[in-house]
Amino acid sequence: MREYLMAVNPALWDVMNVGITFPSEDATLTQDQALQIQRNYQALHLIKSSLCAEEFDKVDGLQSAKVVWDTLFINHQGTKRVREGRIRALESELNCFIIKEDETPQEMYNRLNKIANKIRSLGNKEKNKRKSKRSCHFIANHPDVNIKRNDTSKHDNNI
Repeated sequence: MREYLMAVNPALWDVMNVGITFPSEDATLTQDQALQIQRNYQALHLIKSSLCAEEFDKVDGLQSAKVVWDTLFINHQGTKRVREGRIRALESELNCFIIKEDETPQEMYNRLNKIANKIRSLGNKEKNKRKSKRSCHFIANHPDVNIKRNDTSKHDNNI
């Protein structure tokens, strides 16, 4: 969503990330306040129009893009404690990771990559980079795995 809002207007992400203060209804709006309110409703429209009906029902009636974003974030990733619990569970799954019978190396890699991506999406990026690199290094050096590496450097000049 961040990339989508930034592509439309970088200020929309700021409004959603920081939020705005709505003035009282009888107050006269300054030009800056009017612009912030407009950006809030633009971001709100883009977010709500991107949601399925079930997700839309969770945020219908909310007027602040930040409140909508925070509500969706907590519904999907949970609080910090829930996120940390999910990370620990996924790390445990990663630590016990073994190749299944009748599983090809590509299927194993895809399954491992899916776990690593879930961890990466939930938590500490530096810690996850080290774990992902360690896991990918293990797979790349496993005697039964033959991973082709694409050498795109020779093609870069043609682009």
